[in-house]
Amino acid sequence: MTDRWPGPEASHEGGVFARCGLQELVNDALRFCQPLFLEQRILVTVEPGPSQLQLDCRPAEVVHVLTSLLVNGAEAAMTAPDRWVRLVVTERQDDIVLVVSDSGPGVPSDIQAAIFDPFVSTKAPGPGRGLGLTIARRLVARHGGAIVLVDGPGPTCFEVYLPKCQAVRSA
Repeated sequence: MTDRWPGPEASHEGGVFARCGLQELVNDALRFCQPLFLEQRILVTVEPGPSQLQLDCRPAEVVHVLTSLLVNGAEAAMTAPDRWVRLVVTERQDDIVLVVSDSGPGVPSDIQAAIFDPFVSTKAPGPGRGLGLTIARRLVARHGGAIVLVDGPGPTCFEVYLPKCQAVRSA
């Protein structure tokens, strides 16, 4: 476990895949987000899936993706009277699916198609806005996975699909 923000540089472009327990990765991401959740009084619920779930990954990159989605969710939930973020871990065939949803106002329909593009954000202009989802999509793609914004009524919801197994390879 590391004590700093899991930036994409942490894995280096040539980082190798390692077999990791998903619960440990989830715990690391939650630990990074804990101060924000506490400060903003955001209820966090986690459905961690089977405790033995493992995947081949670059651990720092998966933690970075989860942390970005959880922080985005928390920041969106800050505007809601009922503040919550939810992480659900499931399996679908050969993938692990990470579902992050929040009680925020949602992604406006006019930017949904571009939400993963650089500098597109639902937040007011400010430092560091509009790259988190772009980086998350790149990191997920490096794992042979996908990240999608779930379209439809209800809370904002992102799904991340990561293959459980990878051929052991470098970048």
